[in-house]
Amino acid sequence: MGQAPAMGTVHTVITTECGGYFSWQTLGLVYSHRKSGQPGPLTRLLSCTEAQLKDQKDMDVVATHIAPSLTIDAANDDVYSAYNKPGAVLHWLETTDVKEDYILVIDADMVMRQPFVPEEVGVGPGWALSAYFSYLKGVSNELALKHVPWVAPRNDTYAGPEGRRGDMVGGFCLMYKDDMKRVAPLWLKYSRAVRHDPDAWNLTGDAFTKGPGDKPWISEMYGYSYGTAAADVWHKVIQSAHMYPSYFTTEAPRVLHYGLLWDIPNTDFKFDKHWHYGFDAYKCPPWNLTTDRPTAGLFPFPPAPKDLKVTGYPLLRDLLAIEPIVTLNAAFCERHLRACSPSEQLTQACNRARNMEIEMDAAFAALALELADQPCQDHQERCAMWARAGECVSNPGYMGSTCAKSCKKCSPPPARVIPSSPKMSASPPPVPMPPSAGAASSPVLLQTSTSSQGTRPATMSTKGAQQLPTDASIKASPSAATSGNGKDTGADAKGFLVLPQATKDASTSTEANSNPDEAAAALENLRPPDALAAHQVRSEKLEVDSLARPQLVLDGAKGQGVGIVLPKSQHDGDPEDLLIQGKGTQDVLVGQGSLSVDPPAPRKWLGLATLLYGLGWLGLFLWLATVAAILIFLPKARRRGILRTKTFKDRN
Repeated sequence: MGQAPAMGTVHTVITTECGGYFSWQTLGLVYSHRKSGQPGPLTRLLSCTEAQLKDQKDMDVVATHIAPSLTIDAANDDVYSAYNKPGAVLHWLETTDVKEDYILVIDADMVMRQPFVPEEVGVGPGWALSAYFSYLKGVSNELALKHVPWVAPRNDTYAGPEGRRGDMVGGFCLMYKDDMKRVAPLWLKYSRAVRHDPDAWNLTGDAFTKGPGDKPWISEMYGYSYGTAAADVWHKVIQSAHMYPSYFTTEAPRVLHYGLLWDIPNTDFKFDKHWHYGFDAYKCPPWNLTTDRPTAGLFPFPPAPKDLKVTGYPLLRDLLAIEPIVTLNAAFCERHLRACSPSEQLTQACNRARNMEIEMDAAFAALALELADQPCQDHQERCAMWARAGECVSNPGYMGSTCAKSCKKCSPPPARVIPSSPKMSASPPPVPMPPSAGAASSPVLLQTSTSSQGTRPATMSTKGAQQLPTDASIKASPSAATSGNGKDTGADAKGFLVLPQATKDASTSTEANSNPDEAAAALENLRPPDALAAHQVRSEKLEVDSLARPQLVLDGAKGQGVGIVLPKSQHDGDPEDLLIQGKGTQDVLVGQGSLSVDPPAPRKWLGLATLLYGLGWLGLFLWLATVAAILIFLPKARRRGILRTKTFKDRN
């Protein structure tokens, strides 16, 4: 096993197939990859037949590697497009001299919001990062014993229960390149093995397999889990890294996955990517944008941020729900404005798209400033009971955000806030539902596959990474232990820093460091998307030339928001427009192309100055009151004979 470099480079790859359905998703991913600030190159791994490739018209959008299509498995009389994900990664690694140290494999139907930096998320040789999926029960039962019996059961709970022979992960992965070279062939091998295992239908947790002969739709997820286990590569999980729109959260994710139908509460807006198979993101105006499902141009606009009638964490949920559409429309307009002739419709539609993006980014940044002062808390009355029953360990996706206090996940100071495809995985985690009387009453949701490489509408149970505990689950495990150490740590830095870095273990707190470049690490993995990365802080001067979205500035000593920096694209060059002043007491001075922040004065001098200032005002008030009393009282006293001034005649 190799040794990782001190600061590793990352190559991001997206796996797709030919066709317009994947083209518009690719536009959105390319746009959000750039906007997130993810370092390193981006390559599309395009799995196509020669005939399909002839009709592909988006070859200029992003660097593209052509891989053979593995969708048709003639030898087994099967059609399964999910083979293309491991197949494309394997083909790319075998035929390309990849220079970067790490590989980030991400789905096209995702929006990147924050960069993945290996050193910040605990990735290195033998350790990868991925999203948690609690329904992958086949990592701990006879299915794992059948396929990877030589893998020793794990004694940790980083990515699943103790005793598992594979990790319960999927969605995306960040992995050391040398590890990926060993994993890729095993990933494909075990995907095929589980797909054609006659006993797998009842052992995977796949909601779509009902009886013998059914082939698990999530076979590729097990291919990845077993393949990494066989290669001795294991995973750290950041629960907030990956999320579906409309889920409740207290931490904005690094990646939004819009593979499901979702809506926005208290509005009529709904969106499902599967409604837009025929959408042409490359057609120039005129467009028919009056329909609910346009076939070209832009998607229907979601509610504007100012029209969302909620505050606090519900507002965070709703802003995240509009973000995929706002981002996609911004990406489409970037393409239209470059490729299409000017027209009134183009100007009006894309001005609206741009203004909504600016408003959304500013709303994220302002909300981050507001929530930075919120204490760590539970958001359900029954959190303590669920925690005692072990739900913090068995259901971390839901409990981590909703019951952070009871699960003792409050190690960061209360600045745990926001900013500002792939494999065929059926049974993605459902939207968290209200508490039910028992498991039997769990509702059934209309659901579609999360994959960009195929679709499969179906019904789905409420099993998943974010599942609300039920009374039945409480009774089943009455004395399970909670997890986390509950230790609060704060950054001990001078001046202002920006947000948190991730630790190597998201479940363990990190001690503060007085070095400004490292102090933010105490905030663990909760870096807001709209906050500058700690490695961008140098000598209390924050470079803003390359910002793509408004950025929250935090006080490194207290984790409190003090202001919002606007990128150049959102102001007219006036230095006063660069900062939306926040709750902080320090002046923020704006220079050419940079934001310089004055460090706070020592508290003892500040207290003395405040006392003297107050005493001065009190003395002035008392003097004025005395003068006023004399001027009012003396004439009245004379008239009433209370006071008399003796005249010369009286004295004689």
